[in-house]
Amino acid sequence: MSRRTVALSLAAVAAAALTGCGARETVADVPDVPGVSITSDTGDTRTVKSDDGMMTATGTKGAVNARFPAYAPAYPGATIQTSVDMDIGPMKQHTIVMLTQDSEDAVLSFYEAEAKAAGLKVTRVTNETGGLLTIGNSPLEGAVLSTMTTPAGTSISLAMMEK
Repeated sequence: MSRRTVALSLAAVAAAALTGCGARETVADVPDVPGVSITSDTGDTRTVKSDDGMMTATGTKGAVNARFPAYAPAYPGATIQTSVDMDIGPMKQHTIVMLTQDSEDAVLSFYEAEAKAAGLKVTRVTNETGGLLTIGNSPLEGAVLSTMTTPAGTSISLAMMEK
């Protein structure tokens, strides 16, 4: 993976994290990578621009924009922390971050069962830092779910891709 791709990916994560903060200004230039910057278009929208293209992220705190596909519903009893919509070229990504008091294993098992019941392929990976599920029959459509134990509970990040 090239240094520019890594920098653009990190900038996209930063843009998503900054959505909903209300700032209306240039948020950051990516150091050591000429031509990559994050700007605020409106209070809830960030744009990452580089020589390779542009990505726009719009996010809100809470459940305002949260959309769940049938194969990956809201986790029962979880609170929605934020939702972010990103246009990445011809692809769209919708990410929802939730928090629950249930274990990572319970969360991963719930989503694995839901996806398999919908006839989708599921890959599960866990280690000491958290868990990961990839859901879908195509690399460009489907979802990636990650979990991490935090002092506040189990954090769930559900990112869904679509054309």
